[in-house]
Amino acid sequence: VSTQSTGVVNAFVEGQELYTMNILELGSTPFISQALQLSLMDLIKNHKRNGNKARYIQRAVRIIQKEVKASDAMIKATAISKLLYLQILGYELEFAAFPIVEVISQKLFAQKRIGYLAASQIFTQKTDVALLTTNQIKTDLFYKENQYIPSMAIGCLAKIMDEDMARNVAADIVALLASSRPYIRRRAILVLYNIFLKFPGALRPAFLKLKEKLNDEDPAVVQSTVNVICELARTNPKNYLALVPLLFRVLQNSKNSYTRTKIVRLLREFFPYEPRLAKKILTPITDMINTGGSLSLVYECIQTCLALNTSNEQSFHICTTKITAFLESPNQNFKFLGLKALKVLASKSPRSVKGYVETLFELVKDKDQGISKVAMDIITSLVSSKSLVVTVEALISKISNTEGHFRDDIINRAIDICCYNFYAYVRNFEWLIRILMELSKFASFSSATIIKEKLIDVGVRVPNVRNFLVHHMAQYLQQIKESLKLGLDNSKAQVFYASVWLIGEFATLFTGDFKTMIDITLLPEILHFPPSTQQMCIQSAIKMITVFVSKDLPNIDEAALLSFRNKVNSFLRSPNSEVQE
Repeated sequence: VSTQSTGVVNAFVEGQELYTMNILELGSTPFISQALQLSLMDLIKNHKRNGNKARYIQRAVRIIQKEVKASDAMIKATAISKLLYLQILGYELEFAAFPIVEVISQKLFAQKRIGYLAASQIFTQKTDVALLTTNQIKTDLFYKENQYIPSMAIGCLAKIMDEDMARNVAADIVALLASSRPYIRRRAILVLYNIFLKFPGALRPAFLKLKEKLNDEDPAVVQSTVNVICELARTNPKNYLALVPLLFRVLQNSKNSYTRTKIVRLLREFFPYEPRLAKKILTPITDMINTGGSLSLVYECIQTCLALNTSNEQSFHICTTKITAFLESPNQNFKFLGLKALKVLASKSPRSVKGYVETLFELVKDKDQGISKVAMDIITSLVSSKSLVVTVEALISKISNTEGHFRDDIINRAIDICCYNFYAYVRNFEWLIRILMELSKFASFSSATIIKEKLIDVGVRVPNVRNFLVHHMAQYLQQIKESLKLGLDNSKAQVFYASVWLIGEFATLFTGDFKTMIDITLLPEILHFPPSTQQMCIQSAIKMITVFVSKDLPNIDEAALLSFRNKVNSFLRSPNSEVQE
């Protein structure tokens, strides 16, 4: 039944389309043409029902190509509306550029709206006929019967404007700033920013009028003006220092949290250029933090307070109190912002952040990697000899639930704080060795390389821990003996390198079974390791056999020496010439 229904629909649609094309070609009356024309809803319904959608679209485009050439404006406008639907589907429809200009020039609001929308969607700055719309846009900007036609013209202008068009309409847009309608003033202010980007020469003559809008009676107009000024000041804040008194007045009088947030952020950009501003703004900023309001405003006030070049403990205390509200928020975004503010506070006054240590350890375990990462940043910046163990254990507990770059980041952080300033915070080096070996279980190649270097470095720098280190490495080699026969991955091979190097270098401290260690070091599978590892294994084995023989003098174990010689000779098969040598 569904197959038959689809066939009936397709046959009906094809018949209707064929009849429509014939009517358009014969040039029937506008009333008959409008009655027979497929509407936008018809096009959408038929497109969804049709089995062969690509073929249907091709036929629809052929019909629309006829319709946009019709003399009747309503047929043309309907055809343009259908083109918009096809454009959403991803079809290129540049052939309709001139008909769109014709629809824009119509007097009826319904038709003009379709034209402006189509121009906004289809025209680009490279569309040649876009320049033909300039005069019509200039006319519609001052349409007095309603505010929506000027608004549509402004919206279209923002999308299709190039440098020439911006130069032509700049004076007209500035004139609209004096419009009696707040809606038009707001739209005109916003499109001015696009004009300044396309034609920077318009900024200087328009700036005085724009500045006056900071005193506008309509809050939405003031908000739009603040938005434009904030965007302009991003590139060079110094040029807008003269606006500080006006902006400060708006900050105090405005009840709009968004406007106040933007102003606070802008004033913070002025601090490097006007040092005196910091003292003047401190009291109002702290008052806004105390009185509350939206969390976004409080956050910007906290950031501004922390950006001041003053060590005001009272202001730090106020910031610390308010940051708690962010960290306790169920909203992950606010929690992240609270951590960012806490990170800045930690760099300014570490003592103020100590009360958050427990909270930070909990946030390290958060599923959100962004939150967890910032929490780790703060914790690692606060680490001391007393908190080192707790901090590292908290990081290790997070590793098992992570993977990829984030896991490497955690491992590297743990290594960095342990090895900070040549192990300044480490009180127990045996604990450090255990931690490094624990981290090696999760390490990638790059992290394992760092662990290898640190194990060797500890062995060289700390004589008191060498005995423990050598025996711990020997235990590790015995544990991975079977894995060696199957082959190690690149990360474990790095730790294997460090273990063999340390046992060979400090062989005089080893009290275990030398024969077992030598057998592990000279396994035939070592031939599959990198040449540098093969060389190091041979050198360590020679050191171990030397110590072993010297301990047994004058009773030399000839069997052990023969076994050692045979195992070393097996490395003559290595493809690397230096290993053979």
